[in-house]
Amino acid sequence: NCINQCAAGRRHTFIDPIKGIHPMRQIWCIFPPLLTAAAAFSCTPVSLHSSRIRGSARRRRSWDESYELLLSYKEEHGHTNVPQSEKPLGAWVNSQRIEHAKYLRWIEQDDNTELPKTSMDSQRKKLLDDVDFVWDAVAHTWITRYEELCDFRQEHGHCVVPRSNGRLGAWVEKMRIEHKKYNTLLTEENPKNSKLKTILTQDRVQKLNDIDFVWNVREKQFEQNLGELRIYKEMNGHIDPRYMNGKLALWVRRMEREYRLYLQATSEEEESAVMSKERRLALESVGFCEEMFDEPRSRSTVKPRATWEERFEELKEYKRVNGDCVVPKNYGPLGSWVRSQRHLRKEQGTMGVSFEG
Repeated sequence: NCINQCAAGRRHTFIDPIKGIHPMRQIWCIFPPLLTAAAAFSCTPVSLHSSRIRGSARRRRSWDESYELLLSYKEEHGHTNVPQSEKPLGAWVNSQRIEHAKYLRWIEQDDNTELPKTSMDSQRKKLLDDVDFVWDAVAHTWITRYEELCDFRQEHGHCVVPRSNGRLGAWVEKMRIEHKKYNTLLTEENPKNSKLKTILTQDRVQKLNDIDFVWNVREKQFEQNLGELRIYKEMNGHIDPRYMNGKLALWVRRMEREYRLYLQATSEEEESAVMSKERRLALESVGFCEEMFDEPRSRSTVKPRATWEERFEELKEYKRVNGDCVVPKNYGPLGSWVRSQRHLRKEQGTMGVSFEG
């Protein structure tokens, strides 16, 4: 009867093993070892969902095959943190993390009848643990980038990684953003219930502080420029940018513009928008004041050109402060003088004491 139906083209009641599964998701299965000879040809329909033995075997084979792929990946790359973009292994690795989270909830609770079932078990967990499977990808990435940052600091002497420095530069910038979230959560009454989330913890913040991580690059640059301006004023007796060279002169001019706007502000809101109170006090500590804009400054207010001996005394003071005589060429008059001495040494072979800087 089944053969006649199939021959007549009535395949909605019979699925040929060669042609595959009917859209109605039923097949006519024959199990000669299990059924009698009469039942073997009765073509009894069996639902796909009831075929647990075949389905379980298929899932086991799939898990084992994926596990073998993971072993090959680790042998090639040295780790098991497969990105999700690398399919199909990446998707399988991510599913193992999800199933592992379910598994942990199962073993932690006594009454787990309402918990979702999981394909993870102790045997699979042990197999994955044996190959150092990365259960928490976020924590693994954080530790990896932190170690890269430590190597960068050891090589360059600081943690100011440029954004152009690939993944590490992007990660450093992200940590600064996460730190703002972290500080915001510290001020909230119920941070656990907040919609704002961050990957930074107290321990991670402390780790970054221990290696002098720069949370605010602009403030760090301001402090460095302010320090250079202090040294310049100590050696030259003024902070007039017209007598400076290079980046320091540009920075002082920009600070003068901001300070003038601050003085012209008519409200506290305008003042804070232009310059913070801390930055204003820092600039005033090196000589910024309202009187500096009362009259145009002339060159006559600056002490006359120094002699060779005076510049030499300035160089000695520079060495006392900085530990060497490597004065940058953009370091005002002293930098220009040091550069001219090198030029004279190269041309004449000696340096006379009668030269003026």
